[in-house]
Amino acid sequence: TGDSKYRITGIPSDQTDGVFRDPRRLLTVDADIGGDDTIIRGNGGQDVIIGGAAADTIDGDEGSDLIFGDNVRLDDISGSGAAVNPRFRTLSDTTIYHDDASVQVNGQGQPGSVAAPIWADWSITLLNETLAANSFGNDYIAGGANDDTIFGQGGNDTIQGDGSIASALADNPVLAYRDADGSLVIVPSFESTSDGDDYIEGNAGDDVIFGNLGQDDIIGGSSSLFSLTGAGLRPDGSDIIFGGAGTDIYRNHPGDDTVNGHARDADMILGDNGNIFRLVDG
Repeated sequence: TGDSKYRITGIPSDQTDGVFRDPRRLLTVDADIGGDDTIIRGNGGQDVIIGGAAADTIDGDEGSDLIFGDNVRLDDISGSGAAVNPRFRTLSDTTIYHDDASVQVNGQGQPGSVAAPIWADWSITLLNETLAANSFGNDYIAGGANDDTIFGQGGNDTIQGDGSIASALADNPVLAYRDADGSLVIVPSFESTSDGDDYIEGNAGDDVIFGNLGQDDIIGGSSSLFSLTGAGLRPDGSDIIFGGAGTDIYRNHPGDDTVNGHARDADMILGDNGNIFRLVDG
């Protein structure tokens, strides 16, 4: 599993009654000590995967996974009344935007859905922007099938919302870059019917992001929803972002015979820092 170190604790104190309890906190320790880990498969299920320091290769595989390229602290807040996702909001009025273009959503996060993954009750504190420069790496991340939440964090990361790391392990990685002439060079990802609606933050660095199929929310930089509340905590770089697999440059795919034929892959993309909210019923 490489050299990264983690701590899983029971909060508020150690228990001595012999009763098995779920962990209440999970965090990386010695965040600047780590190796280039290859986490080949999260396999089925709703996995939580933390790369830690250095350049990691991570594949969530099947299931709705929560993936971090570098360092994080997760706290179980189930039962606190605060176990909601800050991405999901209710309308504060009858329209999304006011006449002055302000967004009319309530400030309190909401549960995402009745089918929320098992890690939905964990609050997220991203750590890298408060740690040493050698606490991150250039990570290669694929969420795999279903609805994944992915944070690249520090470094120049390559992220697929779905996809696979198989090509990277075969020395033919999915990638995109601009050559010396400024031309865009792409080795595309692929799309599958099992692709989900992913949430991706590239965070700091010059990231390459592929959403793959599904209605994805993609932020090249960082949001302020997961502890990075100050502008100084949200550095960004020059990102290359594709809503799909990097194969199309038009909106409606051939074969879509309705005006809303693009909706299966209708993404929301922010190139730099910002917040993307999904509206839910109150």
